[in-house]
Amino acid sequence: VNEVATALLLEWALNNGVSTFVYASGITVIGKPDILPVKETHPTVPLNHYFLSKLFGEMICEMYRKTNRMKVISLRITSPYGVGMASKTVLPLFVSKAMSSEDIYLYGTGCRTQNFVHVDDIVQAMLLASSTVNPGVYNVAGCQSISMYDLATLVLRLLPGCSSKIVFSKKPDPQDDYRWDVDIERARN
Repeated sequence: VNEVATALLLEWALNNGVSTFVYASGITVIGKPDILPVKETHPTVPLNHYFLSKLFGEMICEMYRKTNRMKVISLRITSPYGVGMASKTVLPLFVSKAMSSEDIYLYGTGCRTQNFVHVDDIVQAMLLASSTVNPGVYNVAGCQSISMYDLATLVLRLLPGCSSKIVFSKKPDPQDDYRWDVDIERARN
């Protein structure tokens, strides 16, 4: 669906005189981050079909950029947060547990990091991307990453009176050694 829809949208845009196309991709197209900080040039080895479909979308965008002289920008978005966020994802889950004074359970060592970026910042990046003269791929991320342990600690600190504790579940985190130190210099420039 991602690949075909992206191709159809690009074709429609080309046939209807649209000169700029901004594609919402994801930083996960790289797979496991091996080279830090993660730049747009990091090798891509998606780890599941969804991430692969996002990479194919980027490739289709690049094909249209090169063959049709269309300005195409792909934004590799990190972990978005904000209104409408799924309640079972880590940030709202931690907040919900803390607000109910329930313990926050961590998998693995709690060392996995994520880089959260607010939905308002993503919208701003899309607007800026639509007016850039430099097409291509851009990372869209927050200013710094945070470990799951530090995120849980921060949530507890921001909710005074909360009696929640951080508990290590003894379940492994398959991404325990993932570090999402993302370089946003290209987007910043």
